[in-house]
Formats: sequence, C-alpha cells, structure tokens
Amino acid sequence: MIDQIRTPCIVVLIASLLTGCATVPQQGANNSSQNNPERQIVMEALVAGAAVGAGLGAAAGYAVAGNKNRTQGALLGGLAGAVIGAMTARLIAAQQIKTLHDYQLDNKRLDALLQKAQQRNQEVAQYNRQLEGEISALKKQNKATRRQIASTKLKEAQQKRAGIQQMIADRRDIANKLVAPQRAQLEQTLSNLTREESKIDHSIKQLSNMESAVVGGARITGAARLSIEGAVALVAAVR
Repeated sequence: MIDQIRTPCIVVLIASLLTGCATVPQQGANNSSQNNPERQIVMEALVAGAAVGAGLGAAAGYAVAGNKNRTQGALLGGLAGAVIGAMTARLIAAQQIKTLHDYQLDNKRLDALLQKAQQRNQEVAQYNRQLEGEISALKKQNKATRRQIASTKLKEAQQKRAGIQQMIADRRDIANKLVAPQRAQLEQTLSNLTREESKIDHSIKQLSNMESAVVGGARITGAARLSIEGAVALVAAVR
C-alpha cells in the first residue's frame, strides 16, 4: 500500500526536477523566450519530453520491477525515461527550428520579390510620365512631324504595354501561390501596376490618333495611307 502511494509521488518529483532544471545553450545577452523563438522551442520541447518520458519510464519501471523493488524500479525508469524523452525532444526541437529558419528565409525571398516588383512599378511609372510629356510636346508640332514621331512612339509604347501585361500575368500567377498575408502584399503592387497599364493605354490611344491621317473626315493609318500617297504620286506623274 505504501509503495502504491509512494510511486506516484516519485513520478511527480522526477518530472518536476527534470523539467525544472531543463536548460538550453545561451543565445546572446537577451535570452527571454519572447525575443528568442529558438530558445522557446527548445525549452518547451525539453519540458514536454522530460515530463512525458519520466512519467512513462517510472510507470514502466514500477510494472517491471519485483514486489520489493517497485520504488527503485519507478525511480530508475523515470530517470531513464526522462533522458530518452529529452533526447527525443531535442530532435523534434531541431526540426522545428529548421522550419522556423525556412520560414524566415521565405520572408527574405518575399521581401526581395516585393522590392523587385516595386522597382518595376517605378520604372513603368517613370516611362508613363516621360511618354505623357512627349505627347504634350507633340501637340505643338505640325501635322507631318507629329504624325511621323507619333508613329515611332506608338510602336514603342505598344511594345512596352506588352511587357507590362506579361509582368501582370507573371505577378498574378505568383500571388495565387502565396499564403493570404503574403498574397495581399504582392497584390498591392499588382494593383499599382494595373493602374500604370491604364495610363499607357490612354497614351497609346492619343498616339494612335496623332499617327492617323484625316482624309474626307475618315481616319486612315499605316498601309492605307501609303497606298493613298502612292496613288497621289502616280496621278501627279501622269499629269
């Protein structure tokens, strides 16, 4: 009867002593678990591992030992179980720390991705401002000069817009693969880039209007205009 009362007490005592004395390597001057996630992971793992190991070991030792050695069996089993539990807990903690490091590395990659996206947005915005200034200057030119320069700028702007559309598609594809908080950050840069796409669309319409020639109230461009110019030249040659 005494052993039956004493054994649970020993189990609790072993678990308390081992978990209370669990220590981890120093990680610098500030070692509070709130500021050191690695220390917190190791501490929690050691506490849980030692406690569970001590309890299971003590119970196993008590069951295996003879009637006269149950107390000793529980004590030795508890010590052995605590050691095994702590060792297992360290392995688990190491894996958790590795996961923590991987997550932090992902954050670094996310920061790099966001920085690159913002840089691309700034480049597009700068191009739009430059193009808008050039369009304003073109409005002061005569029709022939305006049409010639607008034709060149139009092709350039269309190529730029194709590049922007590809960036939007690529960025949207990446955003769809991210977890919600990270996706929201990337989608913000995507929203800004979409606004810049709208601006270049407006500029392209303006350039297209400038590039067009007006004949009899109808607008013609490209090959049609060349055909008309060729026909006019042919009539002049016949005369």
